[in-house]
Amino acid sequence: MSNLNSPHPKILYIEDDPASRRLVQRVLDNKGYDVVVAADGLEGISMAREHLPNLILMDINLPSMDGREITTRLRSLPNFSNTPIVALTANHSPGSRELALAAGCTGFLTKPIDVTSFPGQVSAYLAGLAEPLTPTEKSEHLQRHAQNLVERLENKINELESANKRLRELDRLKSDFIIMVSHELRTPLTLLSGYAHLLDEQVKQTNNEMLPAEMILGVAEGLNLGVSRMRDVVNEIIKVARIASGTLDLALGPVRLSEVVADVFEEYAEVCEKRNLNIQIGDLSRLPIVQGDGEQLKSAIYHIFSNAIKYTPDGGSIFVVGRAVGDTV
Repeated sequence: MSNLNSPHPKILYIEDDPASRRLVQRVLDNKGYDVVVAADGLEGISMAREHLPNLILMDINLPSMDGREITTRLRSLPNFSNTPIVALTANHSPGSRELALAAGCTGFLTKPIDVTSFPGQVSAYLAGLAEPLTPTEKSEHLQRHAQNLVERLENKINELESANKRLRELDRLKSDFIIMVSHELRTPLTLLSGYAHLLDEQVKQTNNEMLPAEMILGVAEGLNLGVSRMRDVVNEIIKVARIASGTLDLALGPVRLSEVVADVFEEYAEVCEKRNLNIQIGDLSRLPIVQGDGEQLKSAIYHIFSNAIKYTPDGGSIFVVGRAVGDTV
């Protein structure tokens, strides 16, 4: 621990609210204290080990680890068995003081602080003031504290299990996506390779003479088609990456899905006619108007149509239906 007789005792304040940190730091700095601050429990434990403060002010309602858990952890470390740890909290509920003291706090102060009396209170705790519990109170609230720790541990385990399940699902989706992208890229690459080979063969056969304009135009169109398909796939990869990272900008607004489906169908009408595909669209007019990004929804439905057309043999039928179940379409 730092020297208690130092002209500038060191105080660590663990608090997630920036405004509260600034206020306490300003008040105690003006009284000659050396104040260091931490925004959460893990940072607080790390700074306590680094600075070995003379006193620790502890908010109770902290994210990840609450103040009581941090206090219990600090008390288990050899350098902090006797360090004054004072709860400084806006929690005035019955039993909160006793619970904090049972967890290992030396004292209990409530927020908002009185800037006039607060430095004197800190000085008293530095001088050895403590708020003991009776043995009965300590036993009762230690049991409550232990129960709270077990409950929070169970919640953390459940959160980890849920997160692990989501990660496994994301890993499966990533594998499926890689397979899909490999397949989608193979088609335009084959197209590009084929036209490049055709161009090479034609040049060899004509002994470097000028190729017919029709031949050059046909090869150019084929190469452009392959490049266009590859560009579409790459754009979709970028879009998926943005969705996964949460950086995809969405222009949210009311969207009527029946109109989106009709627009997409119109774009594929010529292809369907050439391949004699029979597309039957159910009554989508009763679907509710949804809140979403119209362009992104159109892109998603476009790809659904694309896959359906791609994997339906010539002369086959495609059925488009939709329904609303609760808040889901």
